Amino acid sequence: KSRNVRYHLSKVKINKLQLPQSDLRIKRLNPLTVEWTARDGEIKGETNWWFRYKSWLGQYTDQGHVSFSTKRIGFSVTAVLAGNRIRVRNCFSNPPSVDLRIRGRLWSWIYQLVIKDSKNDFRKMLAGSNGLICKSVKSLLNRGGNAVMKLFNNFNG
Repeated sequence: KSRNVRYHLSKVKINKLQLPQSDLRIKRLNPLTVEWTARDGEIKGETNWWFRYKSWLGQYTDQGHVSFSTKRIGFSVTAVLAGNRIRVRNCFSNPPSVDLRIRGRLWSWIYQLVIKDSKNDFRKMLAGSNGLICKSVKSLLNRGGNAVMKLFNNFNG
């Protein structure tokens, strides 16, 4: 939100969540280094939206519905298990496919043009070592690292 733009999303609904197929491979024993690879995840959903834009020319308001689909979600992450910690060494994800459909009361055709031009930017935002996918995977490993290490240490006796 800013002073000039206000927006609200409501009734966010995930219609399909397909977790990626996953493989875990030991790359080295000392220190224990693992590679976690996931591929072909998918998320489909929808939400209602509303926005208001104020400028010196006036105020513009619209509302509508958006459906989204992201396919081919995947990543490859290498992590080192040392002591009671998991350290992520590197992570990479390819750009997934993205489909957005926006319907509004007033300017649906303009929204479709904007979406068409910004799809690649959105895909780039998700992918790569600093993209949203890798940031989420790193956060999951960092937050859940202690629990994973306790479980792992129980198997070691």
